[in-house]
Amino acid sequence: MGKGSPTPEDQYWFNEADIGRLYVCDKYKCSLSPELKKLAKAELREDDYTREQALEQVRHWIKKTDYIRDCRLDSNFLLRFLRQQKFSVPLAQETLLKYIVMRQQNPHWFHGTGMQDPMVLDLINRGVAFALPNRDKFGRRVLFTVGGGIDPNRHTAEGVMKAIMVAFESCLEDEENQVRGFSYILDEGGITLNHLSLWNPTEMNKIWGVCERAMPMRHKRLDFVRLPTIATYVFEFAKGLMTQKLRSRITLHKDLSALTQTVNQKILPKEYGGETSMLEMIEMYKEEIRHRQPRLLALDRMRVDLEVWKKTTNASSYTPSLSKDILGMTGSFKRLEID
Repeated sequence: MGKGSPTPEDQYWFNEADIGRLYVCDKYKCSLSPELKKLAKAELREDDYTREQALEQVRHWIKKTDYIRDCRLDSNFLLRFLRQQKFSVPLAQETLLKYIVMRQQNPHWFHGTGMQDPMVLDLINRGVAFALPNRDKFGRRVLFTVGGGIDPNRHTAEGVMKAIMVAFESCLEDEENQVRGFSYILDEGGITLNHLSLWNPTEMNKIWGVCERAMPMRHKRLDFVRLPTIATYVFEFAKGLMTQKLRSRITLHKDLSALTQTVNQKILPKEYGGETSMLEMIEMYKEEIRHRQPRLLALDRMRVDLEVWKKTTNASSYTPSLSKDILGMTGSFKRLEID
């Protein structure tokens, strides 16, 4: 198995009743290696005491907050928010609320995520969104995209987004990914005007708002390869929606040879100079999703009662800003009820 392959714990298959255990508090059992513990301490301020105290505070906040109707309480889920925010409990709570509402307001992107969706499965099989089995030189999981694999006559922006979210949510179940963060390789060769027509500016705004502001992920590096001239204006528009920090982590490569000067060629699909075919890599990735599928579907149960939230925070005129912030526009969460 590759470094991204399921662990024995991942291979336990949940039935409907088992999903409920993700909604009760568990006792955290540290699975981090000594190296990862050291990295988590240096980069995230994480240690046994900080972790225990932070988990207790977040769980207390969830339980006492009336407008949070249901939320996963297992350590794996809550730690992804704490790690992303370097164990700032208020910021982790803010991102968690954004995340739940984001999923609730955009069920077409998030609910029922998995390979039971024929379009998602087709996009995965085409290499549009999958994770490489081996990690990069920094130990990060690499999410790979073949933009030209999208068929504009068959696929929709909604389907592509859903396939991406499957990759995000599945990989976040691995604690090592939560600590190390993610790298991205996006091969944009073959992109045409028909591909670009799938997204309008409003949808682009939503996508970057979701990916950067509401997903509990540490985006560490983005490598774009073979970006066609015709897509340059869309790329520049998308960059304008990102924070300066994320923009600084983007590298453009005119061809594959330029990519392999900075990325270990061995981890790439055979079609890109590596040792394992893309088909084999995709099959390994799909096996990961199969093992984690119930955990992904369990996310659909989470709810926030927006009406109660408005009454509790006396924010009747503030609700539009809530939606706008989650979709990457204006607004803030300054009125959140945080301990």
